[in-house]
Amino acid sequence: MHRKILFFLIFGFFCGAGTLVVFAADQIKTTTQLAGASSTAISSSTNFPFAFYIGDNLTGITNPVKSLAFSMSGTYTGNGTLAISLDSDPATTQTFTLPNVGATPTPFEFLYKDPSNKINPTSAGSYSYTLNVIPSGVIIYSFGAEMKESHRYKPTTCGGGYAASGFVESSTFDTGVAQGAGYSSILWQGTLLSDTKVRIQLATSNSSSGPWIYYGPDCTTSAYYGNSPDLPEDVGCPALHNNKRYFRYKTTLCSSIASGCTASGTNTPTVNDVMVNWNP
Repeated sequence: MHRKILFFLIFGFFCGAGTLVVFAADQIKTTTQLAGASSTAISSSTNFPFAFYIGDNLTGITNPVKSLAFSMSGTYTGNGTLAISLDSDPATTQTFTLPNVGATPTPFEFLYKDPSNKINPTSAGSYSYTLNVIPSGVIIYSFGAEMKESHRYKPTTCGGGYAASGFVESSTFDTGVAQGAGYSSILWQGTLLSDTKVRIQLATSNSSSGPWIYYGPDCTTSAYYGNSPDLPEDVGCPALHNNKRYFRYKTTLCSSIASGCTASGTNTPTVNDVMVNWNP
């Protein structure tokens, strides 16, 4: 079984219209997410598109991103270099020399930090980048890249309640299974406060561009996963999802379960990560 761990940070959402927003002292948050992975060998230039999401309030903070680096790992054969860059920008390139190991698969792990600080958002939102992996004289196997980022933000309190709901769609994830994967379960981690709700739906496709139609466990677009944190739920609708290579998920936060998540509430759930399990 393969477990695809998708780190997806949400910490509440905007206050309702006309409410008082109180900004607390700056705090620091660290997030981790998958930036790229390949189950096939890499012997030439390969690109890994990924999206970076910040949902926090960055108003009034100068250069909020304080640290950002990518942890690269895998195995290799040969003798040469591995160049890493972002958006094919030469200013972001860092080249690592890999010792000669011949035909013996040898593990490697190193830290890539963009010298130009290209990823430096100053406001909340979703930002798209491409991680460029360029081997020379080596073949890379089981490549993985994890991005760890720390930023300052201003937490808010809402004098009149939170918005009724807010949602975020993930970027597209590639299982790397050419004939399509079998999807088994969905799990989320975070906090579910009184009278709040977390709703998750899954979309799959054999094309990286979709179309993306989000379904719940009963094969309809009006049903949801996400009953409780840390509780795996079986993925329904095998006829819709299985044998599909690509997937996305959509997460909705509800500040109140009243009236089907259409009423404003005084609490907000938090989602720290979403995990989708799949089999080749």
